[in-house]
Amino acid sequence: MVLSLAIAAGIVISGFAVTGMGVELTFYPPQSAEARRRVRIALGVSFAILLGFTLWATMRGEKAMADLPKQIADYMKGVVTRPKNDTSEKKLPQPMLKPQPAPRHLVSVICKDSPLFTERREERIRDIVDSFYRYLVNVGFSPPTELPPIGTVKGKVLHGAYILGESPVFYGHLSLPEERIDDPDTILAMYSQWLFNQMFESDLTSPESRFNMELPVVYMCYYRSSFRNRAMCDKNKWLAALWDIRKAKRGAFVDKAMLLAIRPDSYAPHANSFNEFFTGKLLRAVRVLDNDGQDVPMTQAILVKHGLMPQP
Repeated sequence: MVLSLAIAAGIVISGFAVTGMGVELTFYPPQSAEARRRVRIALGVSFAILLGFTLWATMRGEKAMADLPKQIADYMKGVVTRPKNDTSEKKLPQPMLKPQPAPRHLVSVICKDSPLFTERREERIRDIVDSFYRYLVNVGFSPPTELPPIGTVKGKVLHGAYILGESPVFYGHLSLPEERIDDPDTILAMYSQWLFNQMFESDLTSPESRFNMELPVVYMCYYRSSFRNRAMCDKNKWLAALWDIRKAKRGAFVDKAMLLAIRPDSYAPHANSFNEFFTGKLLRAVRVLDNDGQDVPMTQAILVKHGLMPQP
């Protein structure tokens, strides 16, 4: 306010000096007294307008400076000052963050430096591995997101060497046969064989450990077939029986029963053979899912038909 008054005083004094205190302007040719009076009036009006505008601008600036601390405090609180008649809830504008795309592949696949591994082939391997991984996660498994490095080997037979358990995956390797490097079923067999062997790693303290050779084969054959929706291990009696159960029920039922069958509390410690052992596990899982009392007898009949259990 002091600044506004000082500016106003200066303008008033200057106006009086020019128009009211006899300061004469030189005109060529000399003007009459009336003409000079009009000039003084014009100058007086101009000074009055200048005075009003200056006072308005100065007072407005001083008010803004006085409100500045409150505005800073409101900003730090994340609140935008609103007009008194505005009751809507407004927030500070949020920065526009570009959404990051989800990773295309959830499984880390490393291919060895083989001339047969073109960029297109590597991408196809990753797609097949990742699709099977996502399928198993959807069933309820928690597969590892890394697998041993993949190389190539001459011939038609899968090869691999790895340490089961919690050892780093880099301690082993998987090998695709060169003559079947583009076959999706071979790629799937390579991945599922390692995966289920890893899942059913040898544990000498478990009553199931004596069956850890047969169990991965059943799971590898079944879930590969379920993923492809066609039986892929024709000579496996357990797959044939499980496939018949799928036909009598549906795929999701058997997928879930197989998952429940490998729970730690579903083992059969007194079984004398793998068939007896896994029959007990599977029937216990089916009993959990059986809603109308029909699924257990149906499963037993199919297992008897395939010679996997005696007549109950």
